[in-house]
Amino acid sequence: MRAFGNWCDSSTHSPYEQLIKKDCFVESDFYMNLKLNNIFELLPEDVDKEIFENLIESGSVKVERIISRGQASPPVGWYDQDQAEWVMILQGEAIICVEDDGDYHLVAGGYLNIPAHTRHRVKWTSPEIETIWLAIHYQG
Repeated sequence: MRAFGNWCDSSTHSPYEQLIKKDCFVESDFYMNLKLNNIFELLPEDVDKEIFENLIESGSVKVERIISRGQASPPVGWYDQDQAEWVMILQGEAIICVEDDGDYHLVAGGYLNIPAHTRHRVKWTSPEIETIWLAIHYQG
């Protein structure tokens, strides 16, 4: 399987394939916005504070990558958001405290859906490895 970076490499395709690929993947406005990336790459070497990176934002949906290493919300730092938030741990682990509901320990592959205006905070993230979160904020 070829990565998109090699997609338009004319040396590996017939003239017909080059024409199709040129029309579909180079000149089309829709495909001009294609962005191939890897959520596990471009990690900062020093994570002295939590990092929030918007991956996509459109209308009422925002997808972000969050990188933590030993960070936690301040004890009085409750999130109370207008949008619902779905979070998944891709690497590492974390504990999310939900007010009046307790703690949720998430490990790689674990996810939690947090309804809008549900007060919550990050109680703990692993200090030994970067915790990589995928967060989706949406109207819910």
